[in-house]
Amino acid sequence: MSKANTNPGFIEVIGDAKYKLLPSAYKLRLSVTFKTGFSKLDVKSSVLSKETEMVLKNVVDCLIDNGFPEDQISFEGTQDFHRWRHKGYDTLRSNSLVLRSTEYKQIIKVPFWLENMNTGKHKINFAALQPIYEPDADRKNQAMVEAFDQAKTLAGLLAKQSGRKLGPALVIQDKRLHKGGGRDDYFGGAAGGAVMMGAYDDGGGRTGIEDYDLEEPSEEMSVALRIKFAMS
Repeated sequence: MSKANTNPGFIEVIGDAKYKLLPSAYKLRLSVTFKTGFSKLDVKSSVLSKETEMVLKNVVDCLIDNGFPEDQISFEGTQDFHRWRHKGYDTLRSNSLVLRSTEYKQIIKVPFWLENMNTGKHKINFAALQPIYEPDADRKNQAMVEAFDQAKTLAGLLAKQSGRKLGPALVIQDKRLHKGGGRDDYFGGAAGGAVMMGAYDDGGGRTGIEDYDLEEPSEEMSVALRIKFAMS
């Protein structure tokens, strides 16, 4: 909003405005991983596969028992990979679930529900929580109105200072929507062998996430308009 060009016939200014875009849903990837020590083609893998299936079943049962929608839990697949060590590498197998929820507090409780589960040789790992954003036409349109009003106010002040009268808008250019920085401090880590998050006491009697007002993630969006006003 700092730029303004004038001539006897018109004045050109830039107005901008910001608004928050809130997630429509959240997605969390959960994987059950264990060290195989052999190729996936080895016949012994079928034994451990049954153990993994049991862990996955227990995980899903725990989620459902805590109120997580069953139809929002999907199996993503199985992947074998190597983890490099100083003297070689381990062979690991990962089975992944994808969880989706429209409720922020519900999905961030998942690691708490699973942190004390007996998973044997398996570890439960979590990828970063991913907010899902969709366009919000109402919020954007309101921001456009605010940007226009801001530009008109500035143009009016400059016109008055120069002893002229502001006329109608001649040209309006939408400089298009662009994203600003949003929150990215979502959790990542492991539970079940390597606990990612846990209940805690802050010394004031508050334990866990239930006692806190948690700020939901959001993206700060902005619009900018370059407007040419007539001036007499």
